Amino acid sequence: MALKDVGEINSTVFRSDNLSSITRLRIEGAGVTGIAEGAFRSLQNLTILSLNQNQLTHINPHWFSLSGVLSELSLTENHITVLNVSMCSELINLTRLSLNKNTIREIHPNTFSSMTSLAELDLSDNRMTWVSPQVFRSLRSTRISLDGNPWDCSCEAQDFVDYLKGL
Repeated sequence: MALKDVGEINSTVFRSDNLSSITRLRIEGAGVTGIAEGAFRSLQNLTILSLNQNQLTHINPHWFSLSGVLSELSLTENHITVLNVSMCSELINLTRLSLNKNTIREIHPNTFSSMTSLAELDLSDNRMTWVSPQVFRSLRSTRISLDGNPWDCSCEAQDFVDYLKGL
């Protein structure tokens, strides 16, 4: 079933005990503009969520009741412009986070500090020109994709360029 122009997913649309066994959910290209806190609360065993090609502008860990179960989150081709600590702080068991093809320009330091299980982070094809090295310091064994961003490689950004080369 193809959904179009969904708008906001409210906190009751998935409310049912019959949904607790769902482990994967894809809502792609459906025109989702927002998600209410607790919207996925009934999906207690949800491990993979794909919200690609929608119109979301941020991540909210409060979409879930047990965000510790979620291991893969894909938000490719949305309208996210900024990432900060509060967006990711409770997504502690994510192993894969896909944020490619958004409009991300800024990532606050320590955004990923609680994501110690993260194995793959895709930030390719965004609008980042510079990122503080502090952003990635907590990601020890993570494969990070940063290609397709309009990086500033001028002399003023030399520390950042050196840091990227070290990755």
